Amino acid sequence: MSRSPRTPIGAGPDRCQGKIAATPGRRAPGVPAAPHGAWRRPGHPAPVQPPGRRGYNAQVLITISGLPGSGKTTVARLVARDLGLEHVYAGDIFRRQAERHGLSLEEYARRAEGDHSIDRALDEQMRARAKRGNAVLEGRLAAFMAEQAGVPALRVFLDAAEAVRAARITDREGGDTGARLREIQAREASDARRYREIYGVDYHDRDRYDLVLDTDGRSPEDVAREIVERARQGP
Repeated sequence: MSRSPRTPIGAGPDRCQGKIAATPGRRAPGVPAAPHGAWRRPGHPAPVQPPGRRGYNAQVLITISGLPGSGKTTVARLVARDLGLEHVYAGDIFRRQAERHGLSLEEYARRAEGDHSIDRALDEQMRARAKRGNAVLEGRLAAFMAEQAGVPALRVFLDAAEAVRAARITDREGGDTGARLREIQAREASDARRYREIYGVDYHDRDRYDLVLDTDGRSPEDVAREIVERARQGP
């Protein structure tokens, strides 16, 4: 039986080796327990689901966070397509904000380091969209925004080895891999610092998530399929 070709993680020519691992998250200290009907972790019995979208809850919210080059956007698009949900990408909102100010992404990101109103404006839009449900929210703080909005969500974090992520970004955008690696490191440090200053949150904390996936050596279709299967289990 023939098999359809798969697109590598990160879109286009990305290649990596390794094995994916999925581990259930635990509630992070200081994070309130999810309300009734929130997503349950594997091993916890789920209640009978009321009629809803494709056989599970009518209001579906999935958040996908992760490090640069981990395959977030490709996977989020596939999950949204397979579940018939809207894909809402924080990066697109940030890009539109930069364009309105006549700045490049790099210039706008530097401005955001000293002007927290930029992040707050973006995050308010993400919180508002989370409250409406029926979406895949993609962004570093997507899970935190859902928590702030008080909306139950399946919270996913994607990871990959630093060298693999740098190679993917190089394949996608060109340039030198070593330079891309340094850019990734600087970008992560900047983001982590801003989020701690604004919200006192570490989005790298795996305990905040319900599903943590290592995307090394896995096609985006396979990663998306695992998320979709988990979502279809319901709360």
